[in-house]
Amino acid sequence: MSDECTNRYKMCRINASYTQEHAAELLHISQRALSDYETGKQRVPDETVGNMVKLYKVPYLAYLHLRETNALGDYLPDIYPPKTNGDMVALAELAKRTLGIALEDIKDSMPDLELDDKKRPQFERSMKSIDAVCGKLLSVKLYGGQVTNGAANTAFIENVRRFRFCDKGGLSAHPKRAVAGT
Repeated sequence: MSDECTNRYKMCRINASYTQEHAAELLHISQRALSDYETGKQRVPDETVGNMVKLYKVPYLAYLHLRETNALGDYLPDIYPPKTNGDMVALAELAKRTLGIALEDIKDSMPDLELDDKKRPQFERSMKSIDAVCGKLLSVKLYGGQVTNGAANTAFIENVRRFRFCDKGGLSAHPKRAVAGT
């Protein structure tokens, strides 16, 4: 793996102030296994990522892992990590308003609970709006988890915002966006 890449699992461990040895012990895996995960030599099993999320207190890691390593990750909504607590509240409010508009459009396009073919495009736009609402609410949930778990983990989101993914789960410095929609 290139020197310019830093593995996201390693970044989470370091941000949580664990040595590799101590983290491996608490994760009930060998230090060698953790080293292999952190250098991209081995894929991290989902169960181990779940344990990392709990230990490192970084719920955002679960999203990143699924999005990047699992075909089902393609079905996860895009997220928009807020930069501040105020952004988190504004994002939640925007999701609420967007959902209200989408709900009214759905009702309008389904009189008598049957989809009116003439209003199918309106219904399809509403479904896309609901996808965006899901992403906004997931962003609020993940960011809120970081706030709850302390500033050290919030720093991880800031780091991820400045990185893009390299091969095998690494991150590379990138001046633009790390996650779609940010």
